Amino acid sequence: MAEPWFDIGKIKVAMKRAGNGPIPFAFGVGGSLDEGKLAMHLKRPPKFLAKALKNEGFSPARILIGTAETSGPLLTVTTEKEVPKSQKAIKYFLKQNKMLQKKVLLIGPDDDD
Repeated sequence: MAEPWFDIGKIKVAMKRAGNGPIPFAFGVGGSLDEGKLAMHLKRPPKFLAKALKNEGFSPARILIGTAETSGPLLTVTTEKEVPKSQKAIKYFLKQNKMLQKKVLLIGPDDDD
């Protein structure tokens, strides 16, 4: 059985709850699009989720952490650092797991102005 922060059923529940406010989010960007892995949990902090992804084999430079929030057709991910190709990888992951009815917007640390 997958850990609860990697379980697709739990991620779908967390994604629905993200409409009420931001929830912790971590995404491991793989070498190819199908190697990406998403971790979401309602109570665990983003750094914990990043550590779990690191244990799954992702290098720290390829892990995107922050919070996710949904608003209508938009999934907004606020991140602590930028990771190349992460927006495309997140969209691909959500589409593969039948969760993408939303557009993905990444807000990085430099976009707060």
